[in-house]
Amino acid sequence: MVDATASERIHIGQLLQALYDRFLGELHVELAKAGYPDITPAHGNHVLRHIKRDGSRITEIAAQARLTKQSIG
Repeated sequence: MVDATASERIHIGQLLQALYDRFLGELHVELAKAGYPDITPAHGNHVLRHIKRDGSRITEIAAQARLTKQSIG
């Protein structure tokens, strides 16, 4: 393996961010194909990740996302 200089190395955080961005891009393409074209990355980042399996109230989602109820719903 060739050892790169410090300035040539890509930080693991950058690699993980690139992977995450690609995953989100592909996820939203597949959601659109499945009939959910209105779901955007913002939904995943601010809403969907906070919904519990048994459901959540909008006030709970807003509090966990640190957003107002109005901006969520």
